[in-house]
Amino acid sequence: MNSGLRILLPALSLLGMTTCVPEPESASRETRGTASVTTDSPETPPATREASSPTFSLPLAKYSFTATQHARIQAAENALLNACVRRFGIVARAPVHDASAPQPSDRRYGLVRLREAESDGYHLPTRNAPEKRTRIDDDLMLVLHGTTNPQAPARTATPSRPTLPVLHGRQIPKGGCTREANDRIHAPFAHPEGSEIASLINSRANQESSQDARLRAVFTRWSSCMKSSGFSYATPLEAMSDHRFLGPAVSSLERRTAVADVMCKESVQLPRVWLSVESEKQQPLIQKHRKSLDKLHLMHQRKMKAVDDILATAAVR
Repeated sequence: MNSGLRILLPALSLLGMTTCVPEPESASRETRGTASVTTDSPETPPATREASSPTFSLPLAKYSFTATQHARIQAAENALLNACVRRFGIVARAPVHDASAPQPSDRRYGLVRLREAESDGYHLPTRNAPEKRTRIDDDLMLVLHGTTNPQAPARTATPSRPTLPVLHGRQIPKGGCTREANDRIHAPFAHPEGSEIASLINSRANQESSQDARLRAVFTRWSSCMKSSGFSYATPLEAMSDHRFLGPAVSSLERRTAVADVMCKESVQLPRVWLSVESEKQQPLIQKHRKSLDKLHLMHQRKMKAVDDILATAAVR
């Protein structure tokens, strides 16, 4: 492969154990009597609330990476991959992360953004098409993965033959540059037990909160609000999963339903109540598993320190 060849290096996602969520936003204060969400922040205006993330307003958010942190991890991984392939005479360019791009909508409590309802109904907002990637040739595939066919089942190496491939006189590390980057930025900071506990708390508290009497009462008020607008649904989930809205096209009926849904949620303060109840459900579970979760948090801090060091080194090269 010509050392001057420039190709687009695909971003590799090695963050399967962590969840990328929007950056934390302070939960606003509940002013009705159904439930209470108290923070140190004053009442948040509706325009600001529309961009907030319920997922990252929950207590469990402490044990996840923010969207900004996730972007920095990806940038550090790209820096490691690019530096590694350059050792073999390959010049690669990883996609540049656009930090200013809108974050994916957080639909933990259903559709809550009025702008999305007006333009896309319940469908996810359309995104710009990703940049077309240049075909990866065999040399780059070999350097990235240690094999030209990373999908093939691993074979036991014969002791009499070299176990590691060579390109341009240089031995490729086991598993290629991808494995090398993983060993620097992911593997040393993995805490599978803590990640699994956080995932279980996340799903359990969400399920329990949805069955809580306080939230069921809000669902009833939401349903009455929807009926006054001409729509008959018992819960927001019923509206989102309406079979008429599951096709690829967005109908005017879907948009009208989605707009009424979001406005009724705001009217009965459904997201705030759900946030309050789910936070309450998470707290004892977090306390029960505090030791393992604290270790997970520590591993995240150490990982971000390593990320900062990698990016600082890459910046001076």
